[in-house]
Amino acid sequence: MSRTAVILFLVFLLLYLLTMGGHIYSPDEEILFQMTRAIAERGSLAVERPKEMPPFAVRVGVDGREYGQYGIGQPLLAVPFYWLGRLLAEKSGDRAIGFSVIQYHGRTPREEWQRLGVSLFNQLIAALVVVVLFSLAADLTGDRTAAAMTAILYGAGTIAWVHSKPFFTETLATLCTLLSFALIVRARLFGRPGLLALAGCAAGYALLTRLDSIAAFPALGLMLLWPHAAGSAFSTEPTADAAVPPRLGALRRFLNDMKMDTGRNERIGRFAPPVALACLVIAGLNWMRYGSPLATGYEAQPEGIQFINPLLVGLYGFLFSVGKGIFFFSPPLVLFFWAIRRFITQAPQAAWGAIVLIVSLLLFHSKWINWAGGWCWGPRHIFMVHVFLALPVCALLMKRTAGVRIAYGVLLVCGIAVQLLGTSQNFIDYHFIAFRYPFAEPKATLRYDPFHDGQFLHQYYEVKMKANPLRGESVIEPWQLPAPVSDSIWRIEASPWVMYRRMIAAGYHDFFWLERLGVRSRAHEVFRLMQTLEAAAEEPLQKKNSGNTSGAF
Repeated sequence: MSRTAVILFLVFLLLYLLTMGGHIYSPDEEILFQMTRAIAERGSLAVERPKEMPPFAVRVGVDGREYGQYGIGQPLLAVPFYWLGRLLAEKSGDRAIGFSVIQYHGRTPREEWQRLGVSLFNQLIAALVVVVLFSLAADLTGDRTAAAMTAILYGAGTIAWVHSKPFFTETLATLCTLLSFALIVRARLFGRPGLLALAGCAAGYALLTRLDSIAAFPALGLMLLWPHAAGSAFSTEPTADAAVPPRLGALRRFLNDMKMDTGRNERIGRFAPPVALACLVIAGLNWMRYGSPLATGYEAQPEGIQFINPLLVGLYGFLFSVGKGIFFFSPPLVLFFWAIRRFITQAPQAAWGAIVLIVSLLLFHSKWINWAGGWCWGPRHIFMVHVFLALPVCALLMKRTAGVRIAYGVLLVCGIAVQLLGTSQNFIDYHFIAFRYPFAEPKATLRYDPFHDGQFLHQYYEVKMKANPLRGESVIEPWQLPAPVSDSIWRIEASPWVMYRRMIAAGYHDFFWLERLGVRSRAHEVFRLMQTLEAAAEEPLQKKNSGNTSGAF
């Protein structure tokens, strides 16, 4: 590893550690943590869901125990981080950390320390993604300065920074896929076919981490099948038949070269076995847990496995919506459109591989019923797209004209500002404040205008609520409804852009080290509010049950 790569790794690891949250955020992450704990403590995949957490992201297996729906890739690698958290708990004498956050587990000191250890996982993985991007860009351009600038643009100016905090699996899947892509490039560029087997291992591990990594395989397949010309991994000159008529179109010539390339079978033969082995492992685990090689656990979700979202809705949401639009949350990536033509000229194999991967992932997730990816900062489900949108920028930065330097600097500063806002808050607090408790400050935006919409909507429906001691009314006027989930995607008022700024002003933050310095977040009030609401909702049920019990005697 070069000196520049080591410096980049250490700088970004330090940056991500400085802004870490130090805790588990969502129910998804809690199940991943429980899978990690099960492997570390019992050598099992059956999870022990905390009593504080309702059934979520789990499915009952053929043995009657619950199993997480997620792949084993991340829990396996996170075991040392769990051991680190356990060690920290022992060294601390079980002294409480005292997080000011909503948790989906018990709040004993040992539980908090264990999750602190696991929460460090993605800071390391995110820094490694930056390093692999630098190495790939350096291989393609031969310009280490341009490669380093590209890596910095991605690591500091995109949602890669914010998503180094939670324990989601997208970052690891991105690392594995990018590493596979980079190894294929290096194998073709420097004539090292042995690297293709390693590329297959990385691609297979991406599948073990997230099944939707399969959407990246058309691009990896194109990289493998790309016809190899003597002396260059990226030349589109004919490789086998010099007599091909020049009047044939570029695509037909390319397909002819691919057909005549006798080395493609060897390349596929080196790459495919690890991928096939990963698929067998996945099928075997599914059979062991659920009784069928095709049962993934996702079938137990309320929405099931459905690709029924209108394609244009998903594409518009990912590209242009204020709540999930990729270029709102990662401004520097607009340089992709300026850079892509130069990148195609510089390295057509890698360029078209990146384009195919971006398009495949966008189409795949745009159709997925849960395309928006919840309350997280930015478009989490297409997280992998970001690094491949950043890659072509290296070709643009090879000629650092005044215009390029200015655009780079302005967009990088904008990206850093956006990510500082994103790292400042816990998205679960945002979810609760904006949508579950509309009377807390800052208030959720009302979806309907009481003066113009109320009477019209009343003609068609009314909304009734469960009895709750905190709220006396039994009927809610339509204009009283807080903005629904999808409204945070389309409307600026309900999105994190407005709500995060209000939360900062109200004293909320999500910085572990700031809490250690005594700057306590107001998030502990959200936890108390949630407990109050849950207790109020359970009280009528408890009274009813006690009444039924007394009547029985």
